[in-house]
Amino acid sequence: MAIVLQLDTPQSLVGLSRADLGECSVAEIRKAAQRNILREMSKLGEERVNDHMIAYRIEDNPPLTPAIVLTDEFWAMVDKNFPDGAFLILRQRDEVAVIDRKAPSALITARQLIDMAKHRGADFLSDSIFERRDGRLVTVTE
Repeated sequence: MAIVLQLDTPQSLVGLSRADLGECSVAEIRKAAQRNILREMSKLGEERVNDHMIAYRIEDNPPLTPAIVLTDEFWAMVDKNFPDGAFLILRQRDEVAVIDRKAPSALITARQLIDMAKHRGADFLSDSIFERRDGRLVTVTE
């Protein structure tokens, strides 16, 4: 997984290079980006797919949705819903899905959902399964 800093212009999202940062440090830009994400968290929609899965979307700014995984506020929501931990999938650009790690066949379900999105091809984002360990997002080996 990579963090890409982007500038939201009236025409489109534009990726920033180190040269674009000017006098600002990466840490300063990252703090500004996190403040922007936190402002959008109030618009975060939560769709309970079933007892073991929730899909999250920022309704009026869907492409920003994957950035929520960088916030402690998002993880507090996940921990509240799934206190024993959750697997996270980023199968499409406008959704973050979490699956209760204690659910029967949780990893199989995650893999099937990712494979379906990959086959569809539209807005496919990642074929990895993640979980948060010690405050860090890590890839799960199946």
